[in-house]
Amino acid sequence: MKSKDLQNIVLSKYQNGDTPTKNFRDLNGGIGLRTVKRWCQMILQSGSITLSSPPSCPRLTRTKGNIRKVKIVYAEKKSISSKTVNGARYFRKKCSANIEKRFRATSL
Repeated sequence: MKSKDLQNIVLSKYQNGDTPTKNFRDLNGGIGLRTVKRWCQMILQSGSITLSSPPSCPRLTRTKGNIRKVKIVYAEKKSISSKTVNGARYFRKKCSANIEKRFRATSL
């Protein structure tokens, strides 16, 4: 069952006088009790169940153009060997140690 169908069921049952807990039991745990209570609160306030969309950017659709762009980005990425990464890490460590030594020597 879709969410819209469940909303319509909760709406009609609530308008007929059923409590949120009874609605929850009738739906057999299809949706949570907290959700049913929230929907009933919306019905009291506005007369209908209006769900808001999340406040984020719209989701990207899976189109051929988007898939092609991603493939191009991954194809252009150059892989770096672990030897190069370790070498850079070693170099950074030695450079920072030398800078600290020079700083200590000048401050004394």
